[in-house]
Amino acid sequence: MNRKTVIKTVIAVCTVLSAAAIGVGIGYGLKSYNKYYKLVDYKTAKVSEYMKDDTKLIAHRGFRAVAPENSLPAFEEAGKAEFWGAECDVYRTADGVWVIHHDPNILRMTNGNRNIEKSDYSELLKYDFNNGHNIEKYPNLKICKVEDYLAVCEKYSMKAVIELKGKNNLEYFDELIKLIDSTSVEPVFISFNADSLRKIKELKPEAKLFLVVDDIRDEHIQTALEIGNCGIDFDVDLDKNYKNDCEMIKKCVTAGLDLGVWACDYPEKMKRVVDLGVNFITTDCLTAY
Repeated sequence: MNRKTVIKTVIAVCTVLSAAAIGVGIGYGLKSYNKYYKLVDYKTAKVSEYMKDDTKLIAHRGFRAVAPENSLPAFEEAGKAEFWGAECDVYRTADGVWVIHHDPNILRMTNGNRNIEKSDYSELLKYDFNNGHNIEKYPNLKICKVEDYLAVCEKYSMKAVIELKGKNNLEYFDELIKLIDSTSVEPVFISFNADSLRKIKELKPEAKLFLVVDDIRDEHIQTALEIGNCGIDFDVDLDKNYKNDCEMIKKCVTAGLDLGVWACDYPEKMKRVVDLGVNFITTDCLTAY
């Protein structure tokens, strides 16, 4: 084997190994980037003693402490537990079906590996959930459509708290509004992306909105006020939100903004934020009854 052939062989082997490593890395990243990949041993607790008249409990991705997140069973369990609302995350498939899932890829929660927005709904139905609390109770569990989720919300008179993921699909939001308007369900739209909320405001002016943030900043307050009928939903676990005697939280209250937190799983944390004026509590495991 001459020198050029050796070099070409080495390059080819390195290319294959690099591709394999990248593939593994992507898979690992998808599996591990979400802090809830490893199942948390949620401790359910009743917190009615800490609630005020305007406190509203929202089941985070459904009642995920007792059923796989963002699945129909999780929403059913939220309804049975009498949550005020059930939060979900939505994407639009390549063939125009609105579905519920937290991640853009189904790898973390199912036995498949597909990007939702690049797949037809029929392709997603080939795979089953294989992750989540009490998964053994739910064989052949599939990714659900938004209309199925809305039917559960309607059945239990829950608010549909819908997170609009990223900057995607603004041009198709009218489809989502039509699905909601075909029911009696009252929606609440939340998003990290202000443009998504502005688009919903244009399509459904009366809808309640929340700008989701990690730590509250002055520009977030201004954006929420500018959008109108828009609150701020902040990370309950982020220390920045409690600096300087909870200055930013108090600024929101002074500005007249509704406040929510995600995801509050401890009664003492809930009591603290409720006492500060937070009235929307998104939780994995706290219940009112």
